[in-house]
Amino acid sequence: MLYVLFVVTLFFLILNYMITRGDYLHPSTLFCEIFAVYELICIIGQSAYQITLHSETVFVMICGFMAFTIGGIISSKKKYVKDVNIPLKQQFQLEYIYVSNYFVYALIAIQIVTDIFFVKYLKAISAAWGSGGGSLSEMINLYDTMTKFWTTTFDKLNVPVPMAYRIGNPIATAGSWIILYIMVNNFMINKKIKLSHIVVILLMCISILLNGSRSPLLRVITFVVIMIYMLNYKKFRYRKGSFKFFLRLIFVVLGVSVLMIAVLSLIGRLGSMPNVWRYIFIYTGAPIVNLDNFLTSQPIKIIGGNTVFFGEHTFYNGYAYLAKILKFSFADKVKKIGGFVFSDNGIEIGNVYTTYNVFAYDFGYLGVFPLIFIVALYYTVTYKKILRDTKSTKTIDFKFFIYAYIFNDLIMLPFSNRFYSTILDAPFIKTIVVAWIMKCILFDKKATIGKYRLKCKV
Repeated sequence: MLYVLFVVTLFFLILNYMITRGDYLHPSTLFCEIFAVYELICIIGQSAYQITLHSETVFVMICGFMAFTIGGIISSKKKYVKDVNIPLKQQFQLEYIYVSNYFVYALIAIQIVTDIFFVKYLKAISAAWGSGGGSLSEMINLYDTMTKFWTTTFDKLNVPVPMAYRIGNPIATAGSWIILYIMVNNFMINKKIKLSHIVVILLMCISILLNGSRSPLLRVITFVVIMIYMLNYKKFRYRKGSFKFFLRLIFVVLGVSVLMIAVLSLIGRLGSMPNVWRYIFIYTGAPIVNLDNFLTSQPIKIIGGNTVFFGEHTFYNGYAYLAKILKFSFADKVKKIGGFVFSDNGIEIGNVYTTYNVFAYDFGYLGVFPLIFIVALYYTVTYKKILRDTKSTKTIDFKFFIYAYIFNDLIMLPFSNRFYSTILDAPFIKTIVVAWIMKCILFDKKATIGKYRLKCKV
């Protein structure tokens, strides 16, 4: 079945490549491309990990490919996304976005303060745990482990989050992403980057490392890559599917892979030099193998799930956020699923299962298609709308800003349920709200909600 799945994936990949006229970063094409890579890794490691796939896995995969293919077809229809033929001299022109130096300097100050207080928070957690005095990397690793796997123990420590961090972090995070957007936009115009903007992004990366997770670093990189790709297309109208950009993208992927391994050492998660092949397999091919094991070992229904809350695993972050605000019990009522998995020959292969395992568990096999179709429709339609918007502006295109931010979640769908987890997560919601307020006050000088418009003076 592994080879059958690979052939099916190649079929949908070629089909979507033709539908999108050679656009390898169109969501429907990219989705198939990444799964094809994961499956190829499984084929290479089939003997070493004794991989055997079943029809259940092939079925849910086909649901995803069909959803993105239909989304790609819908987004190409003028009925849904208006396509305008514009004379060459009137085509999209990038505009320089001015941002006050006072804002940038204030943002840097807030970033430094929040990082200082977060380090104090890490020290307090380490002391409460009983391992005070360790190195910073050890404290980061402890925090990361507790917040991911020892949540009950972490809650019992009851270490208060410093108020300065609680207030400053949403501002620092939103401001950093705003500066990153502006930095890329302006670089596309004059090929220059301000030193103060580089400082903001470096401090942003330091803050990410202090939290012990590498995924946000990857989000920064994908944010930049998709902005450059889409702005080039909007600006020149002929860069879609560029082979030159594709070669550069390959080098970026290789560089990011090395970076992700190196970061493990900085955050205390690299005990010794890893087996490179096993590392690659765990982060690529293994999610498909784990999904197959999950689907064949769990009581998955044709439709409907054995859950207390509607979609409790799919929408877990949303429920957890509401539970925290409304102070009701949620996490302890949800059955834990997943966990670390071993291959058929006893090799540990990680704890991620693609995006599909929670869909199938919460809603049954027939619930997979509508859930992935919602994701596909957002990415494909939004992508086309952004590319076809030829209006020049000196402010931030917030639709583009959000898309670039969660573009990483599209890439990570073959890895885990990143889309719903992100959009329902408290940090994302706070970041988007604060970023929108900054955009309205600092750049638009007005806030528009529906038909109501409020002017802002600063």
